[in-house]
Amino acid sequence: GAGIPPEALAHLTEAFYRADKARSRAQGGFGLGLALCQEVAALHHGSMAFANRPGGGARVTAELHGGRLS
Repeated sequence: GAGIPPEALAHLTEAFYRADKARSRAQGGFGLGLALCQEVAALHHGSMAFANRPGGGARVTAELHGGRLS
């Protein structure tokens, strides 16, 4: 694909955010997937990062460091 619009990169983990405003819920998804992934990463003392790749596409990096819930 073409990657993620630069202005959308900072908003990808916001609940219900859709980078492609033309997509509707009827076409699939509610805009919650990356918000949930961000919460899981935070629970594991980790993080998520998003970047466009040269030549197209995007890179998603998730780091999980473990830990126990109190």
